[in-house]
Amino acid sequence: MEGLTKPASVGNSAIEWVRSKTAHSVAYDPEQYRVTHMQERTSNWLVRPFPLGLRFSGLNMDPCPAWLSGAQHCALNMTPNDLPVQLHFALFNGTGGYLLKPLEMRSAMPWPPPRAQLHRTTIQLLSLHNLPKRGERRPCYDGSRSSCHSHVPALSGSATPPDASDPQPFSVKISLIQIGGFCAVTPELPLSSEHSQPTEWTSNTLVGNGLNAHLGQEVHLIASEPQSTFLRISVKDENGAFPPALFGAFPPAL
Repeated sequence: MEGLTKPASVGNSAIEWVRSKTAHSVAYDPEQYRVTHMQERTSNWLVRPFPLGLRFSGLNMDPCPAWLSGAQHCALNMTPNDLPVQLHFALFNGTGGYLLKPLEMRSAMPWPPPRAQLHRTTIQLLSLHNLPKRGERRPCYDGSRSSCHSHVPALSGSATPPDASDPQPFSVKISLIQIGGFCAVTPELPLSSEHSQPTEWTSNTLVGNGLNAHLGQEVHLIASEPQSTFLRISVKDENGAFPPALFGAFPPAL
């Protein structure tokens, strides 16, 4: 993205102004200045960031910083079902591959702006039923990407019965992942006065085989930019997780 920081055609006075502005802003808040400047440069452009060309790792970069800077089409390796790929499908699912930027990101104002009102949703965890046992594998042949199975069945894996080991304890983890703005996950309201708020919450550890596990817990989700915040719910037994969803798709608390 370094090449986008210099205008295509400007006079010397404009370049000197940018340099002086950069020096002043970097001394004040360098990270926020870089983000705001990139939003200005990409406000009317479709930008596709790529990972470093000389790297050997197939791991994906975190797309959220690029999305925050206004660069929409991050080049990702779709082979692993890692968190960046999950966030990609959650953000662009049903959009045909394009998503309208927030209004503030298409203007001269930095995004996200200060919000006087926050979005809150409360989740009540009641129970879990028929969780896979230790060693058990259940291929998923339906869902948003079910058509992939007809083309490459090997990607779905094969069914494996549970082994004879003892049932593995498990817990439920709820996370909010924001592109920008404020978010928090808390079992109690009001929020504490601390500057940094937790964005993850884990339930009590449950012991059993998951056939009919009772949870009976409640957690509150808060975000200033719900349409740019992801909700991820995972069952922590072998680090499995459901695909994330946009937090803004859930109704606010009354």
